[in-house]
Amino acid sequence: MLLMLSPYVSAKQSFEGVITYKIELESRNEKLPIEVLRKIYGKELKVFYKYGYTKHVYIGGDGEWEVYDSAENKQYLKMRGNPEMKF
Repeated sequence: MLLMLSPYVSAKQSFEGVITYKIELESRNEKLPIEVLRKIYGKELKVFYKYGYTKHVYIGGDGEWEVYDSAENKQYLKMRGNPEMKF
């Protein structure tokens, strides 16, 4: 239902909130084991939306968090175990 209504939402409106996704993986390539995919993507993703910012928090994977600033059109990425932030 949401997909059918989304084209009619005014561009001035902004969604604010959190969406949690459960990640279920399936490898279609025997050279890419499911364990490798789990290490990369984890088991859950929480997406936070607020005032033109989007923050993705990865649970159980290599990615720790990712932030997108729509006003600046910039993306910031933090990988687990890496103290530096990437642009």
